[in-house]
Order: sequence, then structure tokens, then C-alpha cells
Amino acid sequence: MEHQCGTERGAEQAAGYPTSMHGAKGIDPIKMSEIMWHKAFFKAYMEFMTEKLKERMEATMGPTADKVADAIFEAMSKQWQAKLQQAEAETELSEKLAEILSEGKKEK
Repeated sequence: MEHQCGTERGAEQAAGYPTSMHGAKGIDPIKMSEIMWHKAFFKAYMEFMTEKLKERMEATMGPTADKVADAIFEAMSKQWQAKLQQAEAETELSEKLAEILSEGKKEK
């Protein structure tokens, strides 16, 4: 059974590829290679377009994005430190309770 997303399968069918590379004799390596090269081309093209958009985004939105990233990082760092302090306080409380309760057992 083939495991492809509907878009990939649809693209292969539109390009004239069979939906399965498993025939009576097994996998057709030539056809599979052709499909792989086509997929690699479109993947590379998508990455190329992504990089072009990233360049333009950096040029036009970079300074604003940097300020947003700084603000988020600062806030998240403070939240992280607060969580660490809370965890430390909870650990201290657990240790004190264990100590108190174990002393109570010794007194009996």
C-alpha cells in the first residue's frame, strides 16, 4: 500500500505517472528515479523561492522582527527564571515536609 499525501499523488497522476510503482515484476527503478528527480526539482525550487522571500523579508521587516524577537526573548527568559524559582521553592517545601514527617515518626 502506498503512503503519499493526496497532493503528491495528484501531481504524479497529472504528470502521467502511475500511482503505483509496483507492477507484476516489482518496482520499476527507472520510473521511480524519474519521479524522484522531479520531486527533487520541485523541492529545490520551493527552497529557492523561500530563500528569495526570506531575503526580502529581512530587508523590509528585519529591524522590526529583531525588536519583536528581543522583546519575546526577554519576557520568556523572565518567565523561565520564575518557573525555575517556583520549582526550587516546591522542592524545598517537599524536603521540609519529608523532614518534619520523618521526625514525627521518630517521636512515636
